[in-house]
Amino acid sequence: MCRLLMIVWAVLSSVLSVGALDTLQVTQLPESGWTLYAGVPRLFASAEHFSAIENDMWFGTYEDGAVRFDGRSWVRYSGSDGIIDGAVSTILRAKDGSLWVAGRHQGKSAAARFDGKAWRIFTEADGLVGDAIHVGFADDKGDLWFGTWESDPWEKHQSSGLMRFDGETWRVYTTEDGLAHNQVYSIAQTTDGALWFATFGGLSRFDGKVWTSYNPAEGQSKLDQQICTVEAAQDGSLWMGFGRHTKGVVRYDGHAWNRYTSADGLGHDAVHSIFQSRDGIVWFGTDAGLTRFDGEVWHTYDWEQIQTTFDVIHCIVEAADGALWMEAATRHEDLVLRLMPDRQAPETALESGAEQVSWRENFLLTWSGKDNNTPQDRMRYQWRLDSGMWIPLSKRTDQMLSSLSLGRHRFEVRAVDQDGNVDPTPAVRLFIVDAPLWQVPWVFGQTIWQAPFIRWSAILFLGLVVGGGCWGGWRVRQERQLSRLKTEFVSNVSHELKTPLTSIRMFVETLRLKRYRDESEAEECLKIMQQEIERLTRMVDRVLDLSRMERGKKQFEFAEWDLTAVIQETTEVFERQMRGEEEACEVHTEIAPDLPLLMFDRDTIAEVLQNLLHNAVKYSQPPRQVWVRLKQENGSAKLEVGDNGIGISKRDQKRIFDRFYRVDDTLTSEVQGSGLGLAMVKYIVEAHDGNVTLESQVGKGSQFTVHLPVRRD
Repeated sequence: MCRLLMIVWAVLSSVLSVGALDTLQVTQLPESGWTLYAGVPRLFASAEHFSAIENDMWFGTYEDGAVRFDGRSWVRYSGSDGIIDGAVSTILRAKDGSLWVAGRHQGKSAAARFDGKAWRIFTEADGLVGDAIHVGFADDKGDLWFGTWESDPWEKHQSSGLMRFDGETWRVYTTEDGLAHNQVYSIAQTTDGALWFATFGGLSRFDGKVWTSYNPAEGQSKLDQQICTVEAAQDGSLWMGFGRHTKGVVRYDGHAWNRYTSADGLGHDAVHSIFQSRDGIVWFGTDAGLTRFDGEVWHTYDWEQIQTTFDVIHCIVEAADGALWMEAATRHEDLVLRLMPDRQAPETALESGAEQVSWRENFLLTWSGKDNNTPQDRMRYQWRLDSGMWIPLSKRTDQMLSSLSLGRHRFEVRAVDQDGNVDPTPAVRLFIVDAPLWQVPWVFGQTIWQAPFIRWSAILFLGLVVGGGCWGGWRVRQERQLSRLKTEFVSNVSHELKTPLTSIRMFVETLRLKRYRDESEAEECLKIMQQEIERLTRMVDRVLDLSRMERGKKQFEFAEWDLTAVIQETTEVFERQMRGEEEACEVHTEIAPDLPLLMFDRDTIAEVLQNLLHNAVKYSQPPRQVWVRLKQENGSAKLEVGDNGIGISKRDQKRIFDRFYRVDDTLTSEVQGSGLGLAMVKYIVEAHDGNVTLESQVGKGSQFTVHLPVRRD
């Protein structure tokens, strides 16, 4: 596993001759935030680490020797100082206190031990194998383990393997002993004492007697089986990363293998290093920055927070003072990054509100977060009702509640800052939804028995209730439906309008205060503002069009058109719009020949297809597959638009064509939308005397079918 090196080696300063890297002198390290070091020698990206009392940091290099940072200055140790003369890939401290440096010496695997007085170099003559040592590890019994590699990992008869040193002799383990592959990239030890080895061909476990091999990517290509990093967590589980070959990371809890990708919150699917800090946070070095996971919330430090760009984070290690050190690489140089995490959690506040709510009222809750190091526009929030599941993180600061059950309710919201810290004490609002009078029987009972006159009146009243029960129930349902629709309208539209307005306001402030670096950046701000304005315009036009349709004021221009040409043209325009976008996909079209001309409104039918195509792409995950089929069936034109997306549950299918309705789950919460598209599809199709239906299965995709009659009038 790729690691930075952290060791206590003060005595070596008086023994080894050193060379100072004057360009990297540092006088003081910040108490929190990021520190970047450029101009370091080319670092070896697979160096291991071990715990230390001091904050001395050691980095192995590709060229010759190692580099040490003592908190003030950088010093280099070369092969002439007594260590191996080639690349240093790992440095570790043995249980007996000796220092080990391993990598390559005279073109082959080698390790050097320093006992405080002199160096001893171990080579092939002592039993070492392979072209170079890639990784080292000291287990809890005091044995040292070294994983090796060679130039051709595909070679059937490899000379590399896993080496074990018990203090006196070397022992080599290979595939003949049960190792998954002879090239070992990373080593970890779980709480049960078992050793785990990440190899070029899978994962191996050794309990001291028996070898067991696993392949989390079974059935895939050989590259997919390569595991580049493994980390044993404090809870006994195991985390694995696959570099750029297989997406995401895998966690093994002893029973099941669970994969996590960017869809779950991981910063990037290419993971090169995994490390768990002393506070239990698991850190992932990816191609897009540093991601942390506290067991519930994922958070990624992007380039804006790190204040630089790079291609990959190779190694992560924690110093004694709690700072995280990372080795990152760009196309031109290696960088050393230091992060002193902000571990202070934010505070969350709910605006004051009523403690009692009528069953007919909509309840709007608003909140805010406070953190000393996080701007408001980078704060995120989660909320839940009645101790249910937490809603996925978003920047939203309000929520409209409606159609709540009668009785007591508990609303909680918590803030998450830009460092991923979660407020441990969420803000809480307790409130009661009052029942209507007729749902409180004891009130009637007490009133009826107060006087004989009331009792006779009650008989008359009950008769009226029985006679008008159906009508009253219908009225109640209508009123609740109207209340729900009003709530959804206010909540969805206000949120959809707020998002582009917030973006426009932010870029206006950027331009007004001249916070851009050059004209190209200012031009990009103007471009985004124009896109947000166009988005607002489309949203307003949609609301107005839907309103006209509902009131029967929408004018349709029916004429005789070739539906085949309209479908082909709309599909081509859609593919051009999607080209270059993150959700780009290819649309597969199947159109039956010899379809007759139909009477329809050309623009609105094209809009129907556009809405269905956009939905298919938005609610699908790569690799996206979308198809469009057109044929004649039972005297009508049958248009099918399908996808291999996330699907829609049976419960949500009943309301999917309602205005402003959106499926409320983790997969759809981050997708922008107003909930008007499918409602407009239904109105347009029904205005053409047609109908639209849905077939969907969760996890397997959806298919919308539009039937348009062959009209001649």
